[in-house]
Amino acid sequence: MVCRLKDIAAALNISANTVSCALKGTGKMSDELRVRIKKKAAEMGYVSNLSASALRTGYSKAIAIVYDNNFNPYYSIMTGLLQKRFSVEKYDVMIFSDWSHRGLLSADMVRQMLARGIDGIVSFLDAEEEAYELIEATGKKLFVLGREATRPGVETILTDDETGAYIATKYLIENGHRNILYFTVKLSISCAQRRLDGHRRALAEAKIPFREENVLCIGSDGGSGREMVMTAAARKLSYTAIFCFNDMFALASMMQLGEYGIRVPEDISVIGYDHVESHYFLPIGLTTIDTDKVGMADMAVRKMVAMLEGKEEPQTALAPPRLIVGKTVAKIG
Repeated sequence: MVCRLKDIAAALNISANTVSCALKGTGKMSDELRVRIKKKAAEMGYVSNLSASALRTGYSKAIAIVYDNNFNPYYSIMTGLLQKRFSVEKYDVMIFSDWSHRGLLSADMVRQMLARGIDGIVSFLDAEEEAYELIEATGKKLFVLGREATRPGVETILTDDETGAYIATKYLIENGHRNILYFTVKLSISCAQRRLDGHRRALAEAKIPFREENVLCIGSDGGSGREMVMTAAARKLSYTAIFCFNDMFALASMMQLGEYGIRVPEDISVIGYDHVESHYFLPIGLTTIDTDKVGMADMAVRKMVAMLEGKEEPQTALAPPRLIVGKTVAKIG
């Protein structure tokens, strides 16, 4: 038998409203009574009916977080940081993964979220137009994290990808590297294009010619860093360093180089992006670019809560990207 608020109230000879306030942490009552109510609720197996609460208030206090690659630890790190911050604000988090492989939040995925009664969506993906229309029609809140939104007016939080890539490439150049490959996701994704722009800026500043053949893109040139290293070998590309769109590309590239008997960094230098070793303790020591992950999560939660509660969100700035010098870049020349 399901335990209801009125059952707890009857057992303690108090009102159901008093029980409700005690369990929500609201209302005026003694600490002793609040503890007694919570203890009785636990004894009787009371479980809050979130669906009923959402119907009464119009809010579920549930946030959807969506990305497109379960295997990238960057998303796990960011989701953990977001979940921790949302819990402080008394919001629950649901995690979704959109495997459409188009780099966009699909309308079908939005329908799944809406069916679960979410109030807002934090998306690491830009959305297709039909998805935007669904979100707008239902009055839900959305912002895009780490990528530009194609629809005007959609809230976004962006890191300075252009500067981060510039720093990475400049570091390679300062260590004597002039033949540098760039392994990237498709350039229709805004952060990939911005990182390529930063890469090109560093090359131009050092008067190193940019070569299109040195840019290998996932999808057209392979599925990961391993495949792109294989493609570079098949095309007989000459290079001394690889700059990768993210750390997973970098680690996969190092594995394939090792299978070819190529040492990192003695033979080829490798630099990544995201600094997943900030939260995953791996014995790699990857040279990479660190972004303000904690700052992004904090800003994202404050923005979403402000949007849902109709409040002004104070403006703050993210920390700039910074180079993490590891063990995977060698000085040459």
